[in-house]
Amino acid sequence: IIAGGVMLRMPALHWLSGATASEDYSLHPDVNRFLLAAQDIKAPIPDGYPQGMTTQLYLVHLLVKRFTQVGLMQVLQAITILYAGASILLTYVIARSWQMSRGRALLGAALFSVAPLAVVQSNFGTADVTALFYFYATLLVGGRYLRTQKHIWFVTFCVVTGMALAVKFFVPLFAPLALVLAVQRKGERLAQLLAAVFIL
Repeated sequence: IIAGGVMLRMPALHWLSGATASEDYSLHPDVNRFLLAAQDIKAPIPDGYPQGMTTQLYLVHLLVKRFTQVGLMQVLQAITILYAGASILLTYVIARSWQMSRGRALLGAALFSVAPLAVVQSNFGTADVTALFYFYATLLVGGRYLRTQKHIWFVTFCVVTGMALAVKFFVPLFAPLALVLAVQRKGERLAQLLAAVFIL
């Protein structure tokens, strides 16, 4: 299922490879934002967009260019496809962690792998697919914390939430944290909230 979902997204590696040659860059403005920012990682960001995707792009390109002449655009697209594949896997893992049967979990992963919006978003090097992956990760880790009540899972939960926000500041990304805090005992809620703010 993961291989099929990734193969469905692979053509974008080729048809987007020359997109930066376009003068008006009509495909998606975020792609151009990340490419320009990764070319000069120390330059200030005028619009204040989170730097999670730019940093990933810069570091992966720095590593990959030692072995190949691949451009920033294809690296950005490959990162997006990697997160799309990982999100398909997470869909299955989350379903299983919520006690769903193996068949239902596989069906959920299969449906996500061909979901039109998920496929379309994977065709651009935007932060949306990456933010979705980290959102799914917060659901998985948050559920684990609620079941075990172990502090290490709460810390991991807050770290993953912070990583999601570093990629894209999007208010719904706070929803899992708000739900976890809401079900805490009244005496612990303030301490957990302060810990979450500190970790984030």
